Amino acid sequence: MRAHAYDSVGYVHQRTGNPAKSLAWYQRAIETYVRLGDRYSTARGLTHLGDALDATGDPPAANRAWREAQAILDDLEHPDGDLLRRKLARSGDSAGSG
Repeated sequence: MRAHAYDSVGYVHQRTGNPAKSLAWYQRAIETYVRLGDRYSTARGLTHLGDALDATGDPPAANRAWREAQAILDDLEHPDGDLLRRKLARSGDSAGSG
């Protein structure tokens, strides 16, 4: 699936030390997942986007992406929502606590 390929390219850029290049790829993946109605993958893409935003020095944008992902995962009753809650708490984002 094309969206997974976009996400993978973003991941490669991020993991090879160029998180700024990963942002557009993650955004493409997220847009495609949304169009397909794949909510879990949308949340996963938003989590990756948040990680990249945090790595580029934009914690407020990272927290927004993580909160959006957490909301989807909570709605899906997926346990990864708890992981994002902890990530948000570590980042100092009190909105992610509950």
